[in-house]
Amino acid sequence: EMSDFLDRLAAYGRGIPGVAWALWHCTLRFARMEDEEGVEGIRKGSTIWLKPWQELALPGVPQQNHDELAFVLHTLLLHNGAAAELLTELLPNMVHQILPVLHDLQAAGVVEQQQRVWRVTALGYPAVRAFLKDEGYLVDAL
Repeated sequence: EMSDFLDRLAAYGRGIPGVAWALWHCTLRFARMEDEEGVEGIRKGSTIWLKPWQELALPGVPQQNHDELAFVLHTLLLHNGAAAELLTELLPNMVHQILPVLHDLQAAGVVEQQQRVWRVTALGYPAVRAFLKDEGYLVDAL
């Protein structure tokens, strides 16, 4: 019997190596030594288990403030990330909402901040893409 795990991984990650790697890393579960004692032919410390696809806790876009979330996420994707100061220049009508939106997205695991630059996470990209598509933004075809 063959697993469809790698097919799901490739499809969900849309063939993007960084997204696929993040998904793969998220699924890894290392066996404990006591779990391996009864297994024949496997060296201790070398077994890798993968969580089943349905057990993955993948990030999702919060369900409130759709317009504000969409503007911020679309801007982050278009610019491959941006500092909060740049976002206020790019989205001048949302100056007071940008930081709360970013923190909501960060809490959901959809964006992260590194060296003052906010970016969509690799694990969050599929959810962000689906969200923007549902909101009527143009996305690439399958």
